Amino acid sequence: MKNFLTIICLIAFSIDMADAQTSIILNDKVTFESSSDLNFLLDAHYDKNKHCDLMQGYRIQIMNSSNREDVYKKKAEVYSRYSKFKGYIVYDQPYYKLRIGDFETKLEARKFLNEIIQSFSTAFIVRDEIKIN
Repeated sequence: MKNFLTIICLIAFSIDMADAQTSIILNDKVTFESSSDLNFLLDAHYDKNKHCDLMQGYRIQIMNSSNREDVYKKKAEVYSRYSKFKGYIVYDQPYYKLRIGDFETKLEARKFLNEIIQSFSTAFIVRDEIKIN
């Protein structure tokens, strides 16, 4: 009797799971099958992250100094040359660090570094939280 109830429960569960399947046809060769639970989790993940305006990325660090005034002067100099990129000053005791740009990939950061390396020879790429909006 116990085995019979177990079999009935398994059949009912498998029928319920079969109804919960979703098929997404990506093209004529690829079909993606997923459960409704997966769709729910993906939607929840999307909703959570659409309001987030930060992600891991890269910036170019131009300089660091314990003198705050030097860093702000350098920021003005960098902005006068490269106004399309936003500059950030990060205080990491005892240094002020001047960073520029919001690059999603290291390749983008490398391209910009190659442009500015003649003017700012101490510049290098750092991993940082960047703004995406």
